[in-house]
Amino acid sequence: MSEQTVIEKAVKILNNGGVILYPTDTVWGIGCDPTNESAVQRVFDLKQRPLNKSMILLIDSPDRIQPYVRSLSPFAKRLLTESETPQTVILPDAFGFAPSVLPTQKTVAVRCPKHEFCWRLLQAFGKPLVSTSANLSGEPSARTYRELSERLIREADYVIPEQYEVGATQKASRIVLLNPDESLTVLRE
Repeated sequence: MSEQTVIEKAVKILNNGGVILYPTDTVWGIGCDPTNESAVQRVFDLKQRPLNKSMILLIDSPDRIQPYVRSLSPFAKRLLTESETPQTVILPDAFGFAPSVLPTQKTVAVRCPKHEFCWRLLQAFGKPLVSTSANLSGEPSARTYRELSERLIREADYVIPEQYEVGATQKASRIVLLNPDESLTVLRE
């Protein structure tokens, strides 16, 4: 199946409220439309994850998150695009997502992946995409296709073929909190 066909199928499933397993710049992710509450709930159910744990969103460009946050400074845009290694940035004052995506603080964790397939998928989807690690809560993240659990494969609506995982770091991203004064708090190195 061609890459274009794979992406078109994934986008159709996402637009219809489905859940996919897909390679990212770090580890394999479980993805869905972050504006669709029933899709987000399915992800929580699949992972057997507590509802109070937030999820990361992937974007192809800082412009993609702009409609969902009160402001996005030039510094925040640089944090999202200029890191040498995968870096997730927690931004304040988010809105417009399914209630389960936003914690009580109304922050959103966002990353711009430098992974060719993932970036093309995000561009075709045209909005942020949920990206929580493809594992059951408390178990190790699936770093490769071969580490995906049979249960997740069986219950997802679509699994991106293994050949598209090339280029992933196979480790979790760095996470930084962007404070109101634009200082950073490193939450995960």
